[in-house]
Amino acid sequence: MLAESLVLSTLGGVLGVALAVALTQALLAFVPSDGRPILIRATPDGRILAFTMGLTFLTGIVFGLLPALRASRPDPWTTLKDTVGAIAGTGGSLFLRKGLVAAQVTLSFLLLFGAGLFVRSLQNLKTADTGVALDNLVTFQLSPALSGYEAPRAMAFFDQLMDNLRALPGVKRAGLAVVPILSGDES
Repeated sequence: MLAESLVLSTLGGVLGVALAVALTQALLAFVPSDGRPILIRATPDGRILAFTMGLTFLTGIVFGLLPALRASRPDPWTTLKDTVGAIAGTGGSLFLRKGLVAAQVTLSFLLLFGAGLFVRSLQNLKTADTGVALDNLVTFQLSPALSGYEAPRAMAFFDQLMDNLRALPGVKRAGLAVVPILSGDES
């Protein structure tokens, strides 16, 4: 019973991690890219994977050990006498089982509704009108750190770049934004 529980929990953990990776990739498909590569990395973190597998193993042991211990010391007289009660369940154990099943179904529906609302919110954000006119807008990304620029030299580069962009004919406004999640910064 313990081995069966460990195998089932391990398979469930591996399937859960695979499903999480696939759904993360699917959610990133909702992010508008406009032909530009997305710099968000969706690779699984080793620490989280280790925690998930450890929790999976612990769950398999905990939920496999109790039935294994219960089955390892059977009382033949009680087993034969309570066969009918074991099939239908006694009052306390039947109530506990039905309560656990009801709690599991309730939490499953709660998670499904939450996931549905999350996907719906992503779709609404993708089509939301921000009120900002995007006509004649040019955006681009720069990362001076990739070319070996230190922080003071990078700031001087950005100041000079902004001055040059504002001096171009036809440019009404120019701005600079630092987006940490898109800059590849690990901090």
